[in-house]
Amino acid sequence: MNTNTRSALGAIEAFIHEHQLDADEGSMARFASYLDALLEAQHNSSIIGPLSPEQIATELICDSLQIMRVGPLAALVDIGSGAGFPGLPLKIMQPSLSLTLVEPRRQRHAFLQHCVALLKLEQVQCCKVKVEQWQAQDIGLLCSKAFTTLPRWLALGQQRLGPKGQLSVLCSKDDWLQHCADTIGTEPLHHRQEAQAQCEPYPLPTRQAGHASTPREQSSSQEPSGEHGQAPYSLIDAREYRWSRGPARMVLRLRLRRPATPHV
Repeated sequence: MNTNTRSALGAIEAFIHEHQLDADEGSMARFASYLDALLEAQHNSSIIGPLSPEQIATELICDSLQIMRVGPLAALVDIGSGAGFPGLPLKIMQPSLSLTLVEPRRQRHAFLQHCVALLKLEQVQCCKVKVEQWQAQDIGLLCSKAFTTLPRWLALGQQRLGPKGQLSVLCSKDDWLQHCADTIGTEPLHHRQEAQAQCEPYPLPTRQAGHASTPREQSSSQEPSGEHGQAPYSLIDAREYRWSRGPARMVLRLRLRRPATPHV
């Protein structure tokens, strides 16, 4: 193991300890094997961009682990998994959880299968299918990293989540505030009273005035929405964070609001 790889693993271990995350005893050994696989794929293909080992550790692996800061993990479904983010780092931390990786691209799907075998992970399904064709089953936590726009991600969650499922959101702070400042506010959300945070309505973002829609946004606008154009989400928790070379980011956990029970 060279110095750069050792430094990258040190960054992952420091992140886990700093945030007191619940890790399996074999997690660091699996992270070492996973990092080796990522670096080999980076050398031989375009699966991973031109990042240093420490940037892979912080901006991809630790960024995925941010999801653990806003609630416990459940049956994981990772949409557009690519090289395994965020699903594989979360599975490495808690190997007993079930994980579904949805990735339609052949090379990336093959890489995911290779990593699952390499890391000896069980209860993992690698689905080579587009999300539109994927048949959702029980979803504990629907997650993704840079799969699509924030509005489309929220609409997808509304389509796929059951009454007990939750939605993970990883996005820039600017993106979150652009769509949600008027309704959620700009104060650090984890400082709110838990009861208040859990009943906060979450609106489906709309385009800003004068903003020309892209083909992706036009397709997402066809997704179903809740009453008065609002997605029926409740905010469970959120954290703000920043990596050394990037803008402020946020990780959030949402759930679908249950319809009010009619009085009889």
